[in-house]
Amino acid sequence: MFLSAFMLPLSKQSFKLKPKTAPQREPVSLMHGRLDDLRTNILENWGKVEQRLERAKVLIS
Repeated sequence: MFLSAFMLPLSKQSFKLKPKTAPQREPVSLMHGRLDDLRTNILENWGKVEQRLERAKVLIS
Protein backbone atom coordinates (compact mmCIF):
# COMPACT_ATOMS: atom_id res chain seq x y z
CA MET A 1 0.00 0.00 0.00
CA PHE A 2 1.23 3.50 -0.84
CA LEU A 3 0.58 5.04 2.57
CA SER A 4 2.50 2.39 4.49
CA ALA A 5 5.70 4.45 4.33
CA PHE A 6 3.93 7.30 6.14
CA MET A 7 2.49 5.04 8.85
CA LEU A 8 5.82 4.25 10.47
CA PRO A 9 5.88 4.96 14.21
CA LEU A 10 7.52 8.28 14.95
CA SER A 11 9.62 8.91 18.02
CA LYS A 12 8.81 11.78 20.34
CA GLN A 13 12.18 13.28 19.45
CA SER A 14 10.93 14.22 15.98
CA PHE A 15 8.13 16.34 17.44
CA LYS A 16 10.17 18.49 19.82
CA LEU A 17 9.54 22.14 19.07
CA LYS A 18 12.33 24.65 19.00
CA PRO A 19 11.69 27.71 21.16
CA LYS A 20 10.82 30.72 19.07
CA THR A 21 13.14 33.66 19.37
CA ALA A 22 11.88 37.13 18.69
CA PRO A 23 13.27 38.55 15.44
CA GLN A 24 15.92 41.17 16.01
CA ARG A 25 14.52 44.56 15.05
CA GLU A 26 16.63 47.02 13.17
CA PRO A 27 16.68 50.70 13.98
CA VAL A 28 14.05 52.54 11.95
CA SER A 29 16.73 54.73 10.34
CA LEU A 30 18.41 51.65 8.86
CA MET A 31 15.10 50.39 7.51
CA HIS A 32 14.41 53.77 5.87
CA GLY A 33 17.88 53.72 4.33
CA ARG A 34 17.19 50.31 2.83
CA LEU A 35 13.83 51.49 1.51
CA ASP A 36 15.53 54.45 -0.13
CA ASP A 37 18.09 52.09 -1.71
CA LEU A 38 15.30 49.87 -3.00
CA ARG A 39 13.46 52.87 -4.39
CA THR A 40 16.50 54.14 -6.27
CA ASN A 41 17.20 50.63 -7.62
CA ILE A 42 13.62 50.34 -8.86
CA LEU A 43 13.76 53.75 -10.51
CA GLU A 44 17.10 52.97 -12.18
CA ASN A 45 15.84 49.62 -13.43
CA TRP A 46 12.64 51.23 -14.73
CA GLY A 47 14.77 53.75 -16.62
CA LYS A 48 16.64 50.85 -18.25
CA VAL A 49 13.34 49.19 -19.16
CA GLU A 50 12.08 52.41 -20.76
CA GLN A 51 15.30 52.69 -22.79
CA ARG A 52 14.91 49.11 -24.03
CA LEU A 53 11.29 49.78 -24.98
CA GLU A 54 12.33 52.85 -26.95
CA ARG A 55 15.03 50.83 -28.77
CA ALA A 56 12.50 48.09 -29.51
CA LYS A 57 10.06 50.64 -30.92
CA VAL A 58 12.80 52.01 -33.20
CA LEU A 59 13.74 48.52 -34.37
CA ILE A 60 10.11 47.58 -35.05
CA SER A 61 9.24 50.73 -36.99
